[in-house]
Amino acid sequence: MAHEQSRFSVVIPCLNEEDYILRLLRSLEKQTYSLDDFEVIVADNRSLDKTSQVVWDYAFSSKLQIRMAHEHKQGVSKARNSGVRVSRGETIIFLDADNVVNETFLMDLSSYVKRSNCQAGTIRTLPDVRSYKAWFVFSVLELVKIISPLPFGKSFVSRDFFVKSMGYDETVVLGENVIFLREIKKIALAQNGKFGHLRNGVKCSIRRFVKEGYQKVLSQWLLAYLGFTDLGYKTMVDINEG
Repeated sequence: MAHEQSRFSVVIPCLNEEDYILRLLRSLEKQTYSLDDFEVIVADNRSLDKTSQVVWDYAFSSKLQIRMAHEHKQGVSKARNSGVRVSRGETIIFLDADNVVNETFLMDLSSYVKRSNCQAGTIRTLPDVRSYKAWFVFSVLELVKIISPLPFGKSFVSRDFFVKSMGYDETVVLGENVIFLREIKKIALAQNGKFGHLRNGVKCSIRRFVKEGYQKVLSQWLLAYLGFTDLGYKTMVDINEG
């Protein structure tokens, strides 16, 4: 039996994520929310590893509604936009391949959207490891995310708002989330005065911090937040190959 809540599309951009994507897909398949009421769009961004094969193999035996979008021009903004173009949900959720969600994530989001009448917002993000340093850094980022006028990070947005915003700016390499969500928040506040924040959120790998160090990563994010979006920013593929 279908739920009354809005149908979701979970959009996941992927570039060489064969080691991480299955963990996220498995956590989505364990949702208490009906599997009939949401879909998963994996937007493969010209991966050179077995990401595509891993996803297809999993989809063949999974109860999840999984589809793939193939974006051959590299760029996370391009991949997200491609994923949205093939999606069918009323509300779009943007996650990353190295995220993982708990079993009630979609049910909690559905209830939150219905209760608060929010059509867009950010999602709490915490590390997936027991590290005091990582938890402190992520907690500070959460505080900034909530009190700052410029939102960032994982998000959910109605299809209507996404269309009005024109999607992610594909010319931006660093800080694309800030630019996108700034526009989404503006649309939300103009329409019904509400831009939300889901507290039962997702957990994220700290692999970038481990590879490059907290100071370097946070410095790059701060520059992006301040509007310096034309600086060089390496993908995890570049970092691993470096």
